Amino acid sequence: MCLSTVYKLVDGTDEPEEVCSLVSTAKTDGETVTFKDIMGTETKLTGKISSIDLVQNKIYVACAS
Repeated sequence: MCLSTVYKLVDGTDEPEEVCSLVSTAKTDGETVTFKDIMGTETKLTGKISSIDLVQNKIYVACAS
């Protein structure tokens, strides 16, 4: 099973911020991205998926500051 870690990229900052881990699903709806981890906990971010690294299991979401 491949689980990912989600990172938030905020305008004006250099370092991505870890938002959630052990993510099994991701769903987009307009400007909202919803992630669900293996325990069923949902995390919602306002922004858009910037990139996904399937080898390192990382998802980056671009968010406004």
